[in-house]
Amino acid sequence: MYAEAWPWLAIAICFESDKRSEINASGCMELADFEGLIRQALARQESSDPAVRQKVYQSSRNALAKMIAASGASDPSAINEQRNALENSINRIEAGFLPPPRPVAPQPVLAPQRPAAQ
Repeated sequence: MYAEAWPWLAIAICFESDKRSEINASGCMELADFEGLIRQALARQESSDPAVRQKVYQSSRNALAKMIAASGASDPSAINEQRNALENSINRIEAGFLPPPRPVAPQPVLAPQRPAAQ
């Protein structure tokens, strides 16, 4: 039911210290399109089910952790950048599943009370 063999396990990770990977003109690999990749995975699942979405998100986190470990990266800022990019993508996707806020009924405007005449 759940896609365990992700088609995007070869996510490009930008670790300038990783000389074993393919690099672009800037000297490092680009941040992965986490949002697009997760949306593709969700399109093949029952994405209206929060448990399914959480499974996809956790699988994405696990895949990223494995790739970071396999790359031998040690730059904490590059690692955090990747993790933050993934979490930001998850948050944007999940925001689309939130119910719209309920409209707030306007409060009646009361006329100021005048002191009673004596």
